[in-house]
Amino acid sequence: MAKDIVGVQYLRGLAALAVVVDHTAASVASPKYFGEPVLDGLLYRGASGVDLFFLISGFIITVVSLDGDWQPKVKIADFFWRRFKRILPLMWIAIISWAVLRYIGRGVFPLQPYLMAMVVSPVGNLEPVGIWTLRHEFIFYTVFALTMLGPRWGRLVLVAWCLSPLLLMGWEGPELLEKIAYPVNVEFGAGVLVGLAWLKRGAQFRISIEPFWLMVLGLIGLMLFGQLVDLTFHELPKTLMAAAFCTPILLFGVYVICPPGVVSSIGLALGNASYAIYLFHPHAISSVTGILGKVTPQAPPGLVIVLVVVIATLAGYLAHLVVEKPILAFLLRSRRVSELGKPA
Repeated sequence: MAKDIVGVQYLRGLAALAVVVDHTAASVASPKYFGEPVLDGLLYRGASGVDLFFLISGFIITVVSLDGDWQPKVKIADFFWRRFKRILPLMWIAIISWAVLRYIGRGVFPLQPYLMAMVVSPVGNLEPVGIWTLRHEFIFYTVFALTMLGPRWGRLVLVAWCLSPLLLMGWEGPELLEKIAYPVNVEFGAGVLVGLAWLKRGAQFRISIEPFWLMVLGLIGLMLFGQLVDLTFHELPKTLMAAAFCTPILLFGVYVICPPGVVSSIGLALGNASYAIYLFHPHAISSVTGILGKVTPQAPPGLVIVLVVVIATLAGYLAHLVVEKPILAFLLRSRRVSELGKPA
């Protein structure tokens, strides 16, 4: 199981933390708060954590859905049920709570983008804006399920979907087609390839130092690379570069042996809570930055960023413990009860 590959959990947590750093730095630099960027905008490149997320998603979905011969080990209906319980309930809570915060802070909020986010609409504007990544996750899930879990010939469709940004490069079409053939498809495809390789040869190797810190260096390197080439999600050449940079990081995380210990416990905790951290960190960033901007407007922006990143990460971890885990336990229990009630 992908969850047993400790390095992948490390990377999930670090990718989420990179996104928190990006959003915190952007918020602190806003004129209505502290109005001063830190490190010449380098911290904004924490957004590259999303690129790594997409590769990780491609890997995990492949490993949990296929066996060693690349044959389906889960039915399509079960696949979508697992994705539903893992993604949507917590996402709905995050969207509703964000809308409430917006209403408290501004007295009004546009209803349509929130409703479209609730159904993960493939087109249109979504609020909160971070839901855009889940839009592409669900497009990937749908394509993967209908191809890799169906007839073997359907797998060519997955290949075509992953390559569609290349095939349609420079062609302007309707928004739906644009979203279906979005540049990040190549990142999901890279993750799928790593997953297929792992299923065929899953032997891991051991190194003499704690791999977590090498993964941290890998994420910092990704941010520096993003600053150098100005990585953006909607430009195919740059997304290809991001995929090329992230693939070795993912391969290292997949194949390296991570020894147990304090570092492992922290890395696993971050990884397990990564989805909740991603969904709920904007709530904490908005609230805490606003408070600090009024209470200590002269505080050093760098120190503010560190403080807000810590608080936002802890808020996401708390959401994981008190919201996400109980929801998943309830849905799993409900599923078991319904299955027990089925006729033999």
